[in-house]
Amino acid sequence: MNKARRPSIGITGLPHKGLPKNRKNYSDAVVLAGGRASFISADEEILRLSSRLDGLIIPGGGDLPPSLYGETSRFPAKVECPERIDFEFLLLHAIIKIKKPVLGICYGMQLMNVFLGGSLYQDIEGQLPEAHRHTEGEHLVEVGMNPHMTSGCRVVNSSHHQAVRKLGTGLDCLARSRDGVIEALVLRDYGFFVGVQWHPERMRDASSAVIFTAFIEACRACK
Repeated sequence: MNKARRPSIGITGLPHKGLPKNRKNYSDAVVLAGGRASFISADEEILRLSSRLDGLIIPGGGDLPPSLYGETSRFPAKVECPERIDFEFLLLHAIIKIKKPVLGICYGMQLMNVFLGGSLYQDIEGQLPEAHRHTEGEHLVEVGMNPHMTSGCRVVNSSHHQAVRKLGTGLDCLARSRDGVIEALVLRDYGFFVGVQWHPERMRDASSAVIFTAFIEACRACK
């Protein structure tokens, strides 16, 4: 295995619409971990795209429509562009078939869960009134033992009003906040398929760097 090789990492979004936001944070995190980042969209044919990439990041975004997990809309939402969601579903299907590493961040984690048949809390405040505020500031999460990120109690940023409710098929919880909200997930029997609800690309601390380093190493090993 060539340790000097920089794996090619695709970061989804709609580049022509400036999505994802804060793009440099994602690309910088990938480069610092030893990868090569590119922002991808539906302009390229799915199978060709999945074959040329070594790994996939699904970054932050808007809300997923409840219709994707069999519910009607009950709370105000800023729904992500359908073009982006459709593209990411198709690409994720192709990537999973060949078991390439996937890292989902915030919206990305929620999309991975829904893709695998899970559901979401449409609005934490409205459906979990006992939960603390997840839309701003910081909060504590407890990360279980795992090979992908630092375990134990840590502080993460808060930037979401939706959250995983029912885990999708094959998914396990990796981390929860003190109020019980699922904050990270992993797919069983898969090299690296990890979602985190916070934004490690914004934090630049040692624990956040571990997530990207583990992802990049998985991408190298998968080549």
